[in-house]
Amino acid sequence: MKNWEKLSSEQKQAVEAVNPGAWAVHHVKRVDNHPFDIKKHPYLYDIFDDTAHEVVVRKSAQTRFSMTMIMRFIHKTAKNGWNGIYWFPTDEALYPFMQSRFDRLIELNPDLQALLRSTDNVKTKLIGDAFAYFFGMKSKTNKESTPADHETFDEYDLMNSLDVEIAKERMQDSPHKYMDFISTPTLPDFGIDALLKDSDFKCWTIKCDSCKKLNECDFGTEETPGDAKMIFPECIEQGFLACIHCLRPLDVLKGEWVAKYTENPRSGYYPSRLIVHGTDYVTLLEEFKKVMHKGAFYNRRLGLPYADSHARITKEQVLKLCGTYNMIDMARSTTMGIDVNPEAGHHYVVSRPGKSRLREIISIGKIKDLDDFPLLIRKWDVKKFVIDAQPDLEHARKLCDKFPGKGFMCYYIDSQKDAYKWDDDNHKVLVNRTESLDASQRLLREGLVSLPVRSPVVEDFADHCSNIAKQTTFDDLTGKPTVEYVKLGANKPDHYRHALNYDGICWYHGQGWNKPISSTIVPENVREMLES
Repeated sequence: MKNWEKLSSEQKQAVEAVNPGAWAVHHVKRVDNHPFDIKKHPYLYDIFDDTAHEVVVRKSAQTRFSMTMIMRFIHKTAKNGWNGIYWFPTDEALYPFMQSRFDRLIELNPDLQALLRSTDNVKTKLIGDAFAYFFGMKSKTNKESTPADHETFDEYDLMNSLDVEIAKERMQDSPHKYMDFISTPTLPDFGIDALLKDSDFKCWTIKCDSCKKLNECDFGTEETPGDAKMIFPECIEQGFLACIHCLRPLDVLKGEWVAKYTENPRSGYYPSRLIVHGTDYVTLLEEFKKVMHKGAFYNRRLGLPYADSHARITKEQVLKLCGTYNMIDMARSTTMGIDVNPEAGHHYVVSRPGKSRLREIISIGKIKDLDDFPLLIRKWDVKKFVIDAQPDLEHARKLCDKFPGKGFMCYYIDSQKDAYKWDDDNHKVLVNRTESLDASQRLLREGLVSLPVRSPVVEDFADHCSNIAKQTTFDDLTGKPTVEYVKLGANKPDHYRHALNYDGICWYHGQGWNKPISSTIVPENVREMLES
């Protein structure tokens, strides 16, 4: 701020109370053992002073945005007197962060030390006259017992959406209700990417010194260009970030944030490593050429979501499986998968051995009452069916009791040790969730099943199948990958996708195979069992 030194002490305090950027510039001297020079990171100015009730940042690593969000959090707590909660995916992620980032930030800056009145408890700090809480998202007690005026969700993509909704309830009695969401992305249309696309979506926009034309730094890739005009790696192949118009070097320090969708109240930012002053583009390009996990590179280095063909099936891929036959009202020797949902309806998929493919799906639909399934099971002469054990265990068990030896309740588990064990007496089967979804994903990806002729119901089926994807995340300390299937968006249904999975599971019951659909070849006695 110009003429800062001419302001009185009272005037400075008044400015800093409403201007977090000014407060940070004059009180934060070092970050991560380096001088804090915001002039080298001009893209941080706007985020410091953003007053929107919801702020979203889809970022790459090494952009200084994580520390900026911490400083915003401290400012709201200390200067506004608002109680705040800073959320992490787990307690395991919380403790290293507090030691290496938060506590170190306080130690390096005496002015911040003066704000902390109590530092003994790792999870609770008294900053000024308000409390700052630091919690792992999986701590149920913390979510249900701590009120707040503002909340920050760090690494949002690693959080369960239901847990986040419960956490937001901590602000229900507050008159303020400010939320910051920050994360490296994982999958398209999931987590932080979905929030950003539902915001005003600000991109760092640079005017070229040579041709005077604007460059919007919304990066895309050769695989998924989208609407982006700057395509990686082409945009840095000359060893610098090049103007899309004249291919001359751009000065990343001369950009400004420009919103794409000004009508959206949620404020969103997309900072990539490519807009950071001092980025070694040559080294970054060499890293890209050698990278083994392309998704991790796009997520962490570029701040871009990524899903390859094995991670996600598109609606168009599913619809290509449509045949020329209509849905069949009655049949013999079929199997059925049932996904239970009292609110959206109980979705089912019915299939039989195919003539030219592994399976032929003959009926897709949903009904409101589980008690109506016995009629359908008899109509299609269902030899085996697998039903979701949750959330209506009582009615699922009742249905299986009516068809002993045919009906089984499915329990998804994360373990491989106890998976694929069939309990005939109790009508249940334990299934490794990720492996089973991998298997049925293969059915769609490799065209091993056929669908009825295209119709509104088949269109819905294709939508549901495209609404889940396999997410791979890597532990920052060990590098160990974690793989799981996630739903892309809280309001995007995936019921038919799980009904297909349950149907696939029941094909292999009693065949001595410990994994479903583990080969394109059907065991010899599967067809015999179904036709007997």
